[in-house]
Amino acid sequence: MPNKMLAVCWVVFLVLALLFGLSGCSSEATAQEISSKTINAMATLHTDRYTQTLQIVLEVTGGIKPGNLTMSGRTTGSENLVSQEAQTTNDVRVEMTGVASKLDVSHDTYFVGGWMYMKAVGYPWYKEKLPEDTWASESQIGQQTESLKRVHNLTRLDDENIDGVDCYVLQATPELNSAIELGVVQELDTYFGSNISVSSVDWGNVVKYLSVRKWISKNEHLVVKLSYDLSIEILPQDLGNTTIDMTRINVNATGQTNYYDYNKPVVIQLPPDAQSATELPLQ
Repeated sequence: MPNKMLAVCWVVFLVLALLFGLSGCSSEATAQEISSKTINAMATLHTDRYTQTLQIVLEVTGGIKPGNLTMSGRTTGSENLVSQEAQTTNDVRVEMTGVASKLDVSHDTYFVGGWMYMKAVGYPWYKEKLPEDTWASESQIGQQTESLKRVHNLTRLDDENIDGVDCYVLQATPELNSAIELGVVQELDTYFGSNISVSSVDWGNVVKYLSVRKWISKNEHLVVKLSYDLSIEILPQDLGNTTIDMTRINVNATGQTNYYDYNKPVVIQLPPDAQSATELPLQ
């Protein structure tokens, strides 16, 4: 009997050891551990490529101009983090209630030699000298690293497979950054023909929902995909001293970015006609 009990206990011990061993694998890493490893992994990158899609829908209720404005966009880009050079191609479409034709805008942007070069279809090249610390905020990798450092309420969701890559999935409530604020204000200005100051909006009150998800490869701890959802409701009193004839404005935005070709060769070459770009005055 003692030998039988010992055998049973040994089997139970092996089963428990296996279970605890599995629970101790990387698949059970916490959201904070995954985030920390991702920050370290992204610090070793030299290049990347990405594709972004975005849609912002603005709905105005009441006032003299009720209706909708929809902006959708697609961006492809590549970066060389060592030389601090990048290139993006942006295609944007704007549709507005009461306007039969759609507005399509395409433009290219280059970051080369401390300058930003820009050209929209049908317009000449322009360039602008960038402050020395601009790259960290403009680089996709820099943005992702900083967002992981500043994130709030980071949680881990069920793992997923993205295009054959096993991924952790993290969800967070990020800080509302200036780029999002500026994008929303520009949509309001486009719709109303107004000139709203970003600082005049009570952003803490108008944002009803903001969530970001990141898919991080298990093997390399690099961001494979990112998505975000944003919902804003603006009432007249939220615009400070700016007066707009409306009862309520709702803004819903969704976006997704896919990253790929990490550390594969990226050579950014400025188009020949950009060499004669007109310099814009410093803001």
